[in-house]
Amino acid sequence: MRKMLVLILTLHITAFSSTVTVTWFETGASTAVALETSSGKVFLIDTAGPDAAKQITTYLKERGHKRIDRILITHPHNDHIGSLAELMKMWEVNGLVDTGLVNQPAPGIHLIDDKHIALRTPTNQNKWIYKTALSGTTLDWDEDISMEVLWPVEVNGKEYPTNPKKEHSYLNNTSIILRVQHGKNVFIFAGHNYS
Repeated sequence: MRKMLVLILTLHITAFSSTVTVTWFETGASTAVALETSSGKVFLIDTAGPDAAKQITTYLKERGHKRIDRILITHPHNDHIGSLAELMKMWEVNGLVDTGLVNQPAPGIHLIDDKHIALRTPTNQNKWIYKTALSGTTLDWDEDISMEVLWPVEVNGKEYPTNPKKEHSYLNNTSIILRVQHGKNVFIFAGHNYS
């Protein structure tokens, strides 16, 4: 059985009379970030790789959370979306946000698979909200923080590469770049965007 090291870095930021806790889960080559607000809400930015769901769950339960209010996926590489399906089975999740990229018919393309596409559709048991987010989208999730998507400007208007090496770069460069502000404190979460 493969063992995984999980590094958790937490910052508690206070502005005005509210606190936002930002926690980074580093699980090898994958990443997830939890934002916790004074009102008791928790938001995930990415879900790390497929082995991270238990570690994220343990941490959030120890912090007293009963649900995940929203999950934002910056881009559909497995090291960012790998635990999404498992977390959505384990938790009540009120919303899912991504760029809207889906499977492509070209060989070698490994975007969101069918089970992740199905997660975009609420069922009778899970009534979450699904939203695509591009530049200019604001996410009004909590009064303590403001969130704005800075990138990508578009994903569907670009020609999708059929070369797997170019596909990898394409997905990284269409990662959601999210600006989160709490008081005077600003965070930029960039997925793997290096364009």
